[in-house]
Amino acid sequence: MNTILYLGLWVLLTVGLANGIRCAQCLFQLPGKACSVKKQPCNLYVGQSCFKQIVYYGWTPLYIKKGCMPGCKTVKGKKVALTINERYTCCSHLNLCNF
Repeated sequence: MNTILYLGLWVLLTVGLANGIRCAQCLFQLPGKACSVKKQPCNLYVGQSCFKQIVYYGWTPLYIKKGCMPGCKTVKGKKVALTINERYTCCSHLNLCNF
């Protein structure tokens, strides 16, 4: 009896992990370069989304951040000369969709 319960628990945990969405995580990346401060991909939980943040100075991208965030909203800031602005893109439909 215990063997069947353990087997059922193992199947539930395995299926739950296999179906989870994972997001790329990067704390600092220069445009066109590999991630400088990389972390392991994070798993999404209820209410979370993968995000990609790009910070601009005018029309020039300065750096990129990626990861998991609760309550993420896609925001496309207007690019204005000589100002620092940022764009957030959110997704949760595909593994590593913020890559």
